[in-house]
Amino acid sequence: MSRNLVERKFRDTGILYAATEYTGAFLDTLEAEYIYALRERAAWLISHFGSMTDAEMETFVHSHIDKWGAEFEMESVLWSEDSI
Repeated sequence: MSRNLVERKFRDTGILYAATEYTGAFLDTLEAEYIYALRERAAWLISHFGSMTDAEMETFVHSHIDKWGAEFEMESVLWSEDSI
């Protein structure tokens, strides 16, 4: 945030962190394999979920979280039906 690479946006649902106009140029200067993999994953996410609203994404996550394994077990508990 101190270099204007990320901006914080306050929403009713919480805090959202987003890339700024400077983020892409900064990432273009990095050449680590991790950055290439990160860009591929980001492109995949955008192509699959970029047009979803927050509500659609929440519905998707809720309907699939039980299939994603133990790494999401805590999120499943936190998103109990009482919290929806």
